[in-house]
Amino acid sequence: GVEEVLKDGETALLVPGRNPGAIMRAVAELANIPDRRNKIARQGREHVQRHFSWEKYSLEMLRVFEQTSGKTEIQEQEVLA
Repeated sequence: GVEEVLKDGETALLVPGRNPGAIMRAVAELANIPDRRNKIARQGREHVQRHFSWEKYSLEMLRVFEQTSGKTEIQEQEVLA
């Protein structure tokens, strides 16, 4: 779920679904505390770049292909080109 990808208070502010009051409080917090908003935005961006880049995804897919097919001749350089 979302909790596995995002860290509440670090990379996002998570709120319960269908809870307008919680959404309102989270938006107000981000609007009223610029340092917190900027820190969460920066940490969220860094987290996505570190864990969900196309480079990381392509290398993971290469490893899966190699494990399932037994082929190892494809090099990382070819995938990243």
